[in-house]
Order: sequence, then structure tokens, then C-alpha cells
Amino acid sequence: SHNLNISGLRADKNYTIRVYSVGPGGAGYGGASFRTQPGLVISNLVISNLSPNSITVAWDTNYPANSQILVCRLTFMCFFGTPVIDPALTNVHTMTVNNLSTGTTYYYYVRSVDALNYRSSSRLARFTTP
Repeated sequence: SHNLNISGLRADKNYTIRVYSVGPGGAGYGGASFRTQPGLVISNLVISNLSPNSITVAWDTNYPANSQILVCRLTFMCFFGTPVIDPALTNVHTMTVNNLSTGTTYYYYVRSVDALNYRSSSRLARFTTP
């Protein structure tokens, strides 16, 4: 019986391994193909609460990951800003951002990072506070 741990594989990729073994009874060949699990995926992204001064956004991930949200007034600022981060690893995410201005258009995106450092981000979206 033989075991081999393989590390450094990429998510959602096909791999083929070939093995060769020599023993008292002769030599043997074998092989197997497999696909690694998908990387981190964000799904079910919704604004679950929008008020004149705050927004709450919810989403799911296929693996436990942290929760991050960035809300900004100008689109380009969303790429340079610092997100609000909840470091807890979970599959169900909810983040609230407070201190928004009434009747103002904002842009936002969410991001999650899992324990293996796989990252996933939503697309930049827009909302206007009531």
C-alpha cells in the first residue's frame, strides 16, 4: 500500500497521475485522472436592507471564508479603498456599512478569502440610499 500527498494543485483543474512500482513480483503501472474542487465562489448576493444611512449585503460562498465589503462614492475609489472585514470563516455572509448619506449613489463590491487564500469578488454594483 502506498500513499502520496500532492500539494500546489490549482482549483477546478483536470490532472492525470501515473505511478510505477517495482517489487519482488515484478513491475506495475497505473494511473488515475481527477478534477480538483472548484475555487471559492460567491453566490446569492443581495442587498438585504437599505436605509437612508446604511446598507446590509448578504451572500454565500461554497467554502468557509471571511467577509469583506467596500462601499465608495466614486467607482475608481472602490479599487483603492480599504474594505470592512469580518475575519470569521463562514459560508453565509452578512455585512453592514453605516454612516452613509441620504439620497446618495454609492458603489460596492464584496469579497471573500478562504483558509487556503483563494479569493473571490463580486462585480462592482451601485445603489442609492433612500
